[in-house]
Amino acid sequence: MFPSHIVRRMSVLTKATINPRIVEAEYAVRGAIVLRSGEYQKQLASGDKSLPFDKIIPCNIGNPQILGQKPIQFHREVLALVNVPGLVDHPSAKKIFKEDAIARAKHYLAKIPGGTG
Repeated sequence: MFPSHIVRRMSVLTKATINPRIVEAEYAVRGAIVLRSGEYQKQLASGDKSLPFDKIIPCNIGNPQILGQKPIQFHREVLALVNVPGLVDHPSAKKIFKEDAIARAKHYLAKIPGGTG
């Protein structure tokens, strides 16, 4: 066990004890992009034709696939292979996953004893 003075110090998280960078962090979804988008929306609604576009598509939040963006398949395949125990060595893996994703997952699993959790 930890000495009691360390446990006491670690047990309370306050604005004074947290890393100041965490306190100063901003939720980017509500930042400059959204503000600028709002300005553009107002310009378009007022009939302003000076912008090089005629509509705003809010794709800074949510699921980009709803806007037709194809998922980045390689990363998803690697994550699946790494996170499902035994999948990377399953006989059917080569029928489902690309060879390079299997190789990358094997590389990661060799570096992560016990897998992910």
